Amino acid sequence: MKKILLILLMVIWAQSAGAVITYVSPTAGGSQGGSSSSSVATSALNDITGNLIVVTINGAGGTTTSVTDTALNTYVAGSGCTTNPEIWYAKNITGNAANVVTANFGSSPAFASVSQAQYAGASTTAPFQVCTTSSGTQFGSASSGSFTPTTAGSVAIGTAISSGDNVTSITSYATAASSNTFIGHLLNPALSSQTATVNFSNSGNSYSTTFAVFLPPAAATTHTNIIRGNSIIN
Repeated sequence: MKKILLILLMVIWAQSAGAVITYVSPTAGGSQGGSSSSSVATSALNDITGNLIVVTINGAGGTTTSVTDTALNTYVAGSGCTTNPEIWYAKNITGNAANVVTANFGSSPAFASVSQAQYAGASTTAPFQVCTTSSGTQFGSASSGSFTPTTAGSVAIGTAISSGDNVTSITSYATAASSNTFIGHLLNPALSSQTATVNFSNSGNSYSTTFAVFLPPAAATTHTNIIRGNSIIN
């Protein structure tokens, strides 16, 4: 007697859970007044291998030519992020327990400040998504340029300057650095077009803002393959 055996094989490729970028506190900063220095450095920070370092730079009257650090990581300016204040970053870093980040200028600025902030969970290959800037005259607050995060688990990072004023906060953003060059961040922002509100200590002065979005690794795709077959048994 012949029997037909139905063979059903299901192969599932699991999908990794979407990563979420997190902030690694604290943040380190530094500032330099006067026009005699062609560089400015942060204080030392315990930077951890594989993380992302984001650097904000205010070089009034100077042009940033490079960013370096103790651990010899490679820094690049975010595309569109080179209008003062600037945002640079180093991906998939080599860690250092006392890492000092230095912004170097082609010409000595009248005033310079720099801050570094560290984030875990960012893409180690292509973390930068987009940058947007805005400028004008602020009356106690001002809006950033618009941006649209594309991936869940990202982080939006903003910095700003204003002549004669201090940045006090960015609405709905956590403050990572309030002295030196301001850093505010919004973890896991909505995947929609948005702007941020930057708040200042005084009003009626010129301002500039720079915001960037950084991405987590892309999640693996789930595939399910079902293989059916018949086998005849004698």
